[in-house]
Amino acid sequence: MNKVIIILWLSTLLISWCSLQPKSINNNSNNIGWNEAYTHWVNHTVSWETHEITLNPHEQKIQFFDNWWLTSLWSYSQSDEPIIIRAKQWDILNVTVVNGVPQETSVHWHGIRVPNDQDWVPGVTQEPIPVWGTYTYNIPLQDAGTFLFHPHINTVEQMGRGLYGLLIVEPETYPFEFDEEIVWALKDYRLNSDWTLNENFEWMMDFTHAWRLWNALTINNKISPTYELPSWSTALIRFINPSNARIYNLDLSSRNAKVVWTDWWLISQPYDAWLIQLSPWERMEILVSIGSKELQLIDNYFPKNPYQLATISPTWLTEKKTIEMDIHWFPSIPDRSALSSDIPNEVISLWWVGVMWWDRWMMAWWSRWWTINDGIWPHTNEVLHRKIWEMRTVRLQNKSKRDHPMHLHGDFFQVLWVNWSEVPWHGWKDTINVPALWYTDLAIIPTNPWTWMFHCHIIEHAHYGMMTTVVVE
Repeated sequence: MNKVIIILWLSTLLISWCSLQPKSINNNSNNIGWNEAYTHWVNHTVSWETHEITLNPHEQKIQFFDNWWLTSLWSYSQSDEPIIIRAKQWDILNVTVVNGVPQETSVHWHGIRVPNDQDWVPGVTQEPIPVWGTYTYNIPLQDAGTFLFHPHINTVEQMGRGLYGLLIVEPETYPFEFDEEIVWALKDYRLNSDWTLNENFEWMMDFTHAWRLWNALTINNKISPTYELPSWSTALIRFINPSNARIYNLDLSSRNAKVVWTDWWLISQPYDAWLIQLSPWERMEILVSIGSKELQLIDNYFPKNPYQLATISPTWLTEKKTIEMDIHWFPSIPDRSALSSDIPNEVISLWWVGVMWWDRWMMAWWSRWWTINDGIWPHTNEVLHRKIWEMRTVRLQNKSKRDHPMHLHGDFFQVLWVNWSEVPWHGWKDTINVPALWYTDLAIIPTNPWTWMFHCHIIEHAHYGMMTTVVVE
C-alpha cells in the first residue's frame, strides 16, 4: 500500500513539474510565414535620403557641474553632452570617422542591422582605424528606434573614457502622442578626489569579480541635473544606458508612466512602469505624465544606497495640457500562438573558470575568466550556426553569481521566458540581462547573414572571455 501511495505521489509531482516547464519554438518557420511578420517595416514608396556626417573622436573637457572642475574624457561631441544623430527610418548615413584619439579605434553601431562589413569589430570583420586614420561607414536605416555607437577595440578604456554616441531613428508614424521628448543617457565614471578621471582601467577586481562600478553617476554627463517641463504634459523619455557595467533600477512609481518601446521596436502592449531595470546598453522608451508635482528619478539597484539621478520640475500652466495618454496601438511582433514546443532548441551556458598561473617571481595567482559554453574568447567556437529565417529558441543559463547582459550583433531576438515565467510583454531586443543563477529563453529568427558577435555587455566580462560568434548563412 505504501508503495502505491509513493508511486502516485511521484507521478503527481512529475506531472506538476512538467506543467511548469516553459514552452518555446519548434523549427516550424516554413509554415508560419515569418517574412510577413516584418511587413510593418517595409514601405516601398519611401525614398532614401542620405546624410553626410563626420565623427571626430577626440579629447574633450567636461563639466559635470556648472562652473565646476573640468574632467578630461574622450568624446564624439563638441559639447559636454553626448552627441545625438537624428534621422528617419529608410534614411542612409554616410559617416566619415577621423580618429583623433591616441589609440586605434572603431565604431560599432549598437542595435542596428547593418551589413556585416559595417559592423566594425576588429579581428572579426575589419581592421581598426589607426591614429589620424579615416573610414567611411555606409549605414542604411531600415529599423526605427533608439540606438548607440561606440568603439569595439580596447573597449574597457575607450568606453570608460566616455567615447559613445546616440542615434535616434524616427519611425514613419508613432502609435502614441506626446508633448515633450527627453533623451537621457545614464553613464557612470570613476573619478579621483580632484575630479580627474581614474585611469586605472586594468584593475583585476573589476575583471574577475564584479565589475567597474564608478563613483560619479551622470545623466547626459551632468550630475543630478534638473529639467523643466510643462505641467500636465506627456513626455516621451528615451532611457539609454551606455555604462561599462552599471545596472540601474529606475523608480517611476510616483507617476503615471507606460513602457512603450524596448531596445529595438514597439512592445506588444504598453505596461505600467513601476521599477524599470536597465542593464548596460539596453534602451527603453517610456511615456510619462508630468502632472504638477516634482519628479525625482531614483536609482534603487542598491536599495540601501538609493541615488537621485535627475529631477523634472513642472512649470505651471493655467490649464491642463494633456489629461490622459493618447495611445493608438498596433501589433509589432509575430503571433505568439505559433510558439509551441516543450524544450529550447539550444542551451548556452554562462559561467566562469578559475585559472592559475605563475608570474616572474614564481608566486601563485588565481583569476576568474568568464566563459560561454566553457570557452574563453578568442578560443571559442560559434555557439549558434543558423540559416536565415530559421527560427529557434535559445536558453541562456547563467550558472554564475553575477549578472550578464548579453548582446547580439546584427540582429534581434524576442524574450519568451524568465525562470519558468512567461514574459508579460513581447517585443524585439538586442540586449537582455540574465541575472545571477537565472535562465532566460529567447526566440531568435536570423534575418541578417554572416558572422556576428555575441557577448556580455559588462565590458570587463567580455574583455575577460565572455564573447563568441553566431553564424547565419
